[in-house]
Amino acid sequence: MRSLIYIPACALLVISPLLTGVGGSKQHAMTAPGTSDALEATVDAAWSVLGPFPQQAREQHFLSPAFPFPAASLPPADEIGSNRTWPSALADGGEVGWGTVAMQEWEVDISYPDVRWKDIRSTGGWAALQHHSLLHTTVTIPPLIVPYQLELRLSQASFFCLLPRSVATPSTPHWHHANIYGLKHYPPTLLQIAASAEEQVYDLWVSADYEIRLFGDPLFSTGGDQPITHIGVDVALRAIRHGPEPLHAEDVTPEFVDGWAFGSAFGIGIRAGSVGVELDGVEVDGVSGPDIQFIIAYKSLDRKWSLAPLQTRIIPLRISQSGPIPAAVESIPFSISFSTPDRAHAYIVDVDIPIKHRRPWWTHKEHETLLSTYLLSGLPQAFVALPPLSPNPAGSVAAPVILGLHGAGVSLEFPFWPASVDRKEHNWAVFASGGTEWGSDWHGVSASDAWGTVASLRAFISTCKAGWQAFTPGDATVVIGHSNGGQGTWYLTSRFPDLVSASVPTSAWLTPPHYVPLTFSRSVHFVDSKLRGVLDAALMSDGNDLFLSNVQGVKNGVMAVHGGADENVPVWMTREAVGLARAWGADKVAYLEVPDKPHWWDDTFRSPRVSGFLSHVLAAPTFGPPAELPEKWTITAVNPAEMGTMFGWSIDELEQPGRLARLEVQRTWRDEDTVILDVKTTNVDSFTVGEVGHTTQLRINGGAVGALRRGVHRASEGSWKHMGLGPTVPMAPAAPISSIFVSSGPLTIVVPQSSEHAQLVGARLAHALFLYLRVDAEVITDAEVTPHDTTLKLLQGSKLSTENSIIIGGYENTLTRALLERKKSAFSFDSSHRLQLAGRTFAEPSTGVLFLHPHPGSDSAMALIMAGSDEAGLERALRALPLRTGVAVPQWLVVGEDADWMGMGGVDAAGWWTRSWGVSQEMSWFS
Repeated sequence: MRSLIYIPACALLVISPLLTGVGGSKQHAMTAPGTSDALEATVDAAWSVLGPFPQQAREQHFLSPAFPFPAASLPPADEIGSNRTWPSALADGGEVGWGTVAMQEWEVDISYPDVRWKDIRSTGGWAALQHHSLLHTTVTIPPLIVPYQLELRLSQASFFCLLPRSVATPSTPHWHHANIYGLKHYPPTLLQIAASAEEQVYDLWVSADYEIRLFGDPLFSTGGDQPITHIGVDVALRAIRHGPEPLHAEDVTPEFVDGWAFGSAFGIGIRAGSVGVELDGVEVDGVSGPDIQFIIAYKSLDRKWSLAPLQTRIIPLRISQSGPIPAAVESIPFSISFSTPDRAHAYIVDVDIPIKHRRPWWTHKEHETLLSTYLLSGLPQAFVALPPLSPNPAGSVAAPVILGLHGAGVSLEFPFWPASVDRKEHNWAVFASGGTEWGSDWHGVSASDAWGTVASLRAFISTCKAGWQAFTPGDATVVIGHSNGGQGTWYLTSRFPDLVSASVPTSAWLTPPHYVPLTFSRSVHFVDSKLRGVLDAALMSDGNDLFLSNVQGVKNGVMAVHGGADENVPVWMTREAVGLARAWGADKVAYLEVPDKPHWWDDTFRSPRVSGFLSHVLAAPTFGPPAELPEKWTITAVNPAEMGTMFGWSIDELEQPGRLARLEVQRTWRDEDTVILDVKTTNVDSFTVGEVGHTTQLRINGGAVGALRRGVHRASEGSWKHMGLGPTVPMAPAAPISSIFVSSGPLTIVVPQSSEHAQLVGARLAHALFLYLRVDAEVITDAEVTPHDTTLKLLQGSKLSTENSIIIGGYENTLTRALLERKKSAFSFDSSHRLQLAGRTFAEPSTGVLFLHPHPGSDSAMALIMAGSDEAGLERALRALPLRTGVAVPQWLVVGEDADWMGMGGVDAAGWWTRSWGVSQEMSWFS
């Protein structure tokens, strides 16, 4: 019989205390909110600390998070705090041991005053301050009559795990991603605690990694030499809930202007209980009707929007409005119905979501921003918009829009960033979130959000029934950004030169290794030179220096700005960027260096030169080619999928993924009417010819092709052929594994029904995607995809979406088996069901495997298979997945247990595919 469970919102709202301040060194306890018996989980305030150990930024994704111990074999209790020492280049005498630090008001501050940081920095620079520490304490659970769940939040740490001390045979540690960025939106990690008549003690292990970009330079943050890692701890014990509950911190709501929603999307944060559920419906009481409706925005017709056990997602709703909401309406009450997949249980969750009314922007001249929303890959996202003072003049071309990219750690709630731009007469300014305060450094999913905000505003204003069409933004975009956003401005400018009308990058870093050098890298001591090249190829797109040739295509130019006394990003980086762009022929790149100005100053965009530049480009003609193409230009690409066009031309496919591609075009006159275009290609398999102009003859790599025609040209059997304007046959992508996160809809994570461990890995992956990237994911089992056999049969009746998919597990996952049986990639299973590639079998203990694979249901999507030789190997694969920028993972990777102490030196094999999904001999490495 189906049971109906009614859950009022007031009973589900959980408020955790803010854990900051100063306290003593005694044991601390937190009361689980919402539980009737007020049980407490006790955290020992005396923490053991082992370190510091030198490392480069992001190296912890290969090294053991428990370094110097193996990730899968943590020390016993009697070794914690022992007199044993370990080598470390940071300490006098070259050895470090255990120490103790007291947690004060739920914060653990880690510093090493005996380390001569000033001397180390004098030769190694600020990157030499980066280091790793291993932390340990205990969490004590009181006797429990029934199972409970423990909520954990660890801020500014990289990984943590919780292990029961009483287990005779320890299981493989499950390392969870912590909130190393200190992001505002941080759903807790939920861990099930079994019932027990006795007190239970758990060992809490924390990997603390000081990254200079994240935590700042101590010279300016504290005025001293010592780097200090501040670990925030939040622990709560609460009764297990079977049904879903709202998470209001994750709600995404637009503001309302004159009664009209200033956005097209609405999001309701929700977290599943101990059982997975499907969304049956969303109803609105008292507001919904002919004036406003909320429609579930879910593309699939074959399955419902769902939540895996304990998963956090945002219910995506489209807003359809035909009339204004009265100003007296201050909230919208929703009734949300769920049921378990077997329909045995149903749940109703009531939520009341506040809305904010704003006055019409055209009635005043104050600097008031508006919060807008839209759907990106099926997930509601928010952005801030600064409206113009006046509508576009009748009969004129719509004015360009300003796109603002914030610096690292800056959220939409920070007022200083939009306040740095004055309201314009006819121009909108939009300030994107990038997903999170850090996102992907405005690459990848963050770049998608940047362009998505602009496209959303244009579409919304031009079609909304509020009658705001006279304020519709134009097609041209002027990009501005500061710090990490300045770097993002260079990124968008150099990757989408035809889309960026002009740009103002300020205080921008050039490349990650220039900003934070790889000083004290542990991996570099073990990595073969070819392996280093294969891995580093995955990071080519992270920097902007290689792509500055494309800036020549920006129609109205670039104004680069930097403070002469910048204490964060060295001023020479912008000088270098400007010099490189000019060397490529970009003669519209200007540079303003403001003496004595620090990293940020409030009038960055208000100086006479910058405001004059903005006024000029915002009034300039919008789209269209220049009157004459340059005599010479060069397009540079490494991943065509992340590139736009330059003068209408583009590199479409590479000969070899993982290598840089260039298309050099030089124009010469044969006579008054005929132009010869000499095209030289490097690692280009196909390209598109755009603007032509005069009668033109085309020569490619010295060979005459004939009259120039627009469309795709492809290399074939040593010669070039015109392929027309139609689509080409899709080949293997040129992008590394990190590109899997850029999807047209929610990612699908497929876990094997037969493996509880793999299901837990899938749950942790979904949590980390949401935390770090604000990427939505749906978790399903292989039984839902291949319900009868492993032949896949074109996925008929399958629940696998046509979006990007991450498939967890090797032979134990029937979908992995089905895909490899199709022989669409070079990976296969041997007779013992072990993964093999190019005659090599990967079956050593603790070996993790990651590889891109053709998607079985869509040519425009990809699949990623993540497997392990055992549980420890799958854990290793999860940690190596490049959820953060700067993690060097190409298109396939095999990493073994030696990575625990050798970092990337523990990689057993890595490489890039050929265009036909074969093993590239040129760009692959085997140990």
